[in-house]
Amino acid sequence: MIQKCNYTNKSSLIKLLLFVLWIMIPLSLTFVSFLSWNYFGLFFIVFIIAIFYHIHYCDKIPFNLYIFKTLTILVTWHIGALFWMFSIDKGVFGLFANVLVYLVPFVVFYILRKRYNVTTLVFIPLWLFFEYVQNSYHFSYPWLTLGNLLSNQTYLAQWYQFTGVLGGSLWLLLISYFIFQIIFLKKKNLNLLFITILLPSILSLFLLDINIEEENLGVFDRFITYNNQYNTQILQKDKLAFNIIKNIDTLGCYKSLIIPEQTFRGMYNNNFSNSLTHHYFKTLIINGIVENIFIGTTGFLKKDFMVNASITVTKDTLYGKVKNRLVPYTEYIFPKLYPYFNKKFYRGDVEDSSEQIINTIQILPLICYESIYSFYVADKIKNASYIYVMSSELFMNSNRYRMAQYDNIIKLRAIESNRPVIKASNYGWSLAISPSGNILKKSNDVINYFEVSVPKNKPSFYSNYGKDAIFGCLLIFLIATFFKPGKQL
Repeated sequence: MIQKCNYTNKSSLIKLLLFVLWIMIPLSLTFVSFLSWNYFGLFFIVFIIAIFYHIHYCDKIPFNLYIFKTLTILVTWHIGALFWMFSIDKGVFGLFANVLVYLVPFVVFYILRKRYNVTTLVFIPLWLFFEYVQNSYHFSYPWLTLGNLLSNQTYLAQWYQFTGVLGGSLWLLLISYFIFQIIFLKKKNLNLLFITILLPSILSLFLLDINIEEENLGVFDRFITYNNQYNTQILQKDKLAFNIIKNIDTLGCYKSLIIPEQTFRGMYNNNFSNSLTHHYFKTLIINGIVENIFIGTTGFLKKDFMVNASITVTKDTLYGKVKNRLVPYTEYIFPKLYPYFNKKFYRGDVEDSSEQIINTIQILPLICYESIYSFYVADKIKNASYIYVMSSELFMNSNRYRMAQYDNIIKLRAIESNRPVIKASNYGWSLAISPSGNILKKSNDVINYFEVSVPKNKPSFYSNYGKDAIFGCLLIFLIATFFKPGKQL
């Protein structure tokens, strides 16, 4: 006699359906995260709505279950956006360590919800405070700041020159929150939703039109960048310097030659001024080919005190700049933990000539990872006319998604500061980016030439007041939402 299949049982069918949903929902969220961080940032609104749904009902489930669900959401977010980290040395550990860091605002919200019955809206200023700390502290990974999602659609992010990237985070959170209320709580917030969407969008398009018009006026500066990846000969120091100047157009007149991060290893020391490398590069300045040269280098200041740095050569003097924002674990770990790791780390707590470079030649040099930090750039850009980014992307293993995300984030620094960006990269793209975030030219030849309109505008509002203004607004926002009765929102 043939037995009936267990799946004909209603209870079994429900269990099967729940199991399928348990698998499909995380996969769907991972796909949404992938599309958002690599193609169209506004898709992530779907993901944020799921977050609001999750936290809104958190007081109805045990803490352990809440943590499990939160970790599931955060893992799908990180894998969708940062899947390329699996191919980087210890990248998988960095990814999951960052997941644990991102758990903090969710735990804080759960505690506040349980003890004080705070509204779901409180999560927004809590999250923004979390991003504020991420962008302020040197040992962090602010890559996934929500405002970075608009780096694929910079035409919607022009107002970052007033608010910075955290303004974009607030915008996406508010849109998602209002949609969540309309769909799941049956709130009549359509007017608020439309106003929230339309006003920043219209302002952004208006600013974009003005910026593009100004970028096409006036005189131009010319720049040279170098890319070492195609140099088939293994050349070091003096020979490498000679090879670079041999391939440069000596008939032109350029503002700067920019050489990427770590190209000249071991040369950040007191003997550089007497080196043949310095002599070779100085001839370019003496002959009027370039005004100044930025050289990516490394060096030991003393035993076990290694720095990732750059040297700036001008007609009259030399300046040194040390990389202050270092990639966690890959480049930096707290010095007290050194004995537990079998590798050398860089130090960033070193006095250098950064302020003199900015104030004397009006250039803000950034070394790779520093360009990820919105506040760091805003604090230093006030007296600079250009941002130079010197990066090395060898560790990215030519992953086009990782490289594209990085270049897109750099575009936001141009918008926030209202300044052009020139990026020189080994194993990546050299770029010229306008103040509106438009890539004017990209190239990855050995020697690359760029032309950019000389900026005439004053530093942006965000560069002058942004960080302090954001902190004040966040504090007011948090206080205002904290004392709202839970049932209202």
